[in-house]
Amino acid sequence: MINSCIEAVAKEYSAPDFVSGFLDFEHTHYYEEELGDGLKRRFAAFTDLFDRDDLVDVKKFTNALEVESSVDDKRRINIDPGFLSVENFILATGKNFTHRVYMRDGIYADLTLIFTKNDFCELDWTYPDYKGRDIKDMLIKIRTAAFLV
Repeated sequence: MINSCIEAVAKEYSAPDFVSGFLDFEHTHYYEEELGDGLKRRFAAFTDLFDRDDLVDVKKFTNALEVESSVDDKRRINIDPGFLSVENFILATGKNFTHRVYMRDGIYADLTLIFTKNDFCELDWTYPDYKGRDIKDMLIKIRTAAFLV
């Protein structure tokens, strides 16, 4: 399922230039009722960079993929597109909260990590999994390759 979603995003936008292995998703039980337990995740980065304004359209596209793959009105996959820049990492979400900035069409930007002093630094609201060294190191690798910094 996850591979077919990566292929769909690639067909719509650009080919992936990085796809992680399967990683355990253990930092929350939030999705288990809908998606089951023993959840796995993958990260993917794509060759063509897009404008920040396009993040809303990417989120709407991935939301549609989630709906298309649903069974009995339950998602089988959760896709969280993000925007990696030289200075930060932003996730797109449909859920408002105090630190999220409304973009348009019901989509918010969640500033998840900032890059300072040669590392990604978490914020008070950063999801626990994005605070981990393994995720930060992966994002640094993608950032370095994308921006040659």
